[in-house]
This record gives sequence, C-alpha cells and structure tokens, in this order.
Amino acid sequence: MKIINAKENKKNVFQINSIFFNINREYRSSFLFQQHSQKTMPDNSNYRVNFALAQITTEQIELLPELIVEDKPVSINAGLNFGIDNRQHLLKVIFKNTFLQEETPFITIETGCVFAIDPESWTLFSSQQEGFLILPKNFAGHLATLTASTARGILHHSTENTPLNRFFIPANNIEEMIQENIALPLEPQP
Repeated sequence: MKIINAKENKKNVFQINSIFFNINREYRSSFLFQQHSQKTMPDNSNYRVNFALAQITTEQIELLPELIVEDKPVSINAGLNFGIDNRQHLLKVIFKNTFLQEETPFITIETGCVFAIDPESWTLFSSQQEGFLILPKNFAGHLATLTASTARGILHHSTENTPLNRFFIPANNIEEMIQENIALPLEPQP
C-alpha cells in the first residue's frame, strides 16, 4: 500500500479548517480496525489503515502559576477537534486541556497532530457517505490517543522544573470521548 510522502515538498502549505501548517516530518504507522456497519462495509471485515505522523503543533500553551490557590480543588476540561485536507489526504486532530480552579484557568494547552492517510484508506473512508470523510470511531480514538499523549509530553516539557510540573494530563481513555464515527465534510464549509 502506498503512503503519501509528506516530506517531498517541505514548502508545501496546506489548509485545515482555516489554519495553515508546513509539513516537515514523517513517521509511518498502521492501524487495524473492524467495521461493524452494514450500511458502509460488510460486517466483521478487517481493514488496515496505513498512516504517517506528518507534523506536531503546539496551537496554544498558557501557563499562569500566579493564579494557583493552594488547597483548592482543580478541575480539567478536555476537548477534541478534527479537520481534513482532502487534496493531500491529511487529517488533523487537536486536543485541548484547560486546568481550572474555581472556573479560573491557570494552564491551557492545545496540541495538534497532522496525519497523512494512505490513498486507499482515504478512498474507503470518503466513499461511505457522499460529501463526507467518515472516520471509524475506533480509528479516530486511536489518533486522538496519540495526540493526547503528545500533549502530555509537551506539557511536561513546558513545565519541567517549575511548580506547574505537578499538574499533568491524566492517562484516561481518550477513546471514550468519541461516541460514534466522525463525519467530516470533504469540501470547506463557508
């Protein structure tokens, strides 16, 4: 199966949800998933998706240690977002965490991972529903987990040797945040 070589043109710029990035690295992986939907594929069929981690971005990191009040509870809000570049078969996963005390954020980190998806898998995902790329929830969860782990490392590195280093992104099951397959429009929305 051919992998998109995101490294060929380092000056290539692509758009995902109105955010621009430069591609500069490639790591290859694959993921095996089972599809259980009679509407899109035969039941219990196994498919291998080859993909490459093309780029890691730190969209936002805000560290405000002066806002911490000792002995007050801390809560964490987490969110996921997905975007695509249909022409280059690129998928971006953004994972955001905000650490709060009494509704006041003192750490905000938003990290993105851009994945190049092999053309055969892209065609399979985009043929399931006209006008949309359909990511199976277990594959989307796998990519979200990789992105969350990346965010965890960036946060540790950014707070190392500071009082904020005691706060970290928990190793929760990120896949549980994704309740169903994800439908992403293949054409940019106005």
